[in-house]
Amino acid sequence: MNLSHLENIDSNNFMSKIQGLEDYKPKEIQNIVLSHINYLRESFHFEDLYFSIQDIVPFGSRTSGLAKIDSDLDIKVKYLGDAREDDVFNSLNGRETKLKIENIRVDFYPEKIQTRISTRHCI
Repeated sequence: MNLSHLENIDSNNFMSKIQGLEDYKPKEIQNIVLSHINYLRESFHFEDLYFSIQDIVPFGSRTSGLAKIDSDLDIKVKYLGDAREDDVFNSLNGRETKLKIENIRVDFYPEKIQTRISTRHCI
């Protein structure tokens, strides 16, 4: 999976510090998430799911500073492709595919980016 287009993901999507992961830079969190997704793809967890990740956006209590000790880290995964959001959700959040960073469970929330198709007709 070629992720070079993600190297310039807007770091403004990442809070400067994620509660419980303060020692990690935003790029490090991004790389951990992308490596995990790449591992799942190589392990055929996305068989018949066609999508290309465009952005990764942490959100929720850990980014707002309101996390409790057992709070998870919510990650929105924006993508292009034919895969349905619920299929990507199930593949990323399966019991055997869970990601933890420093014992913090990561929950993924895929969001399919809708592409606009021109409705103009050529005459």
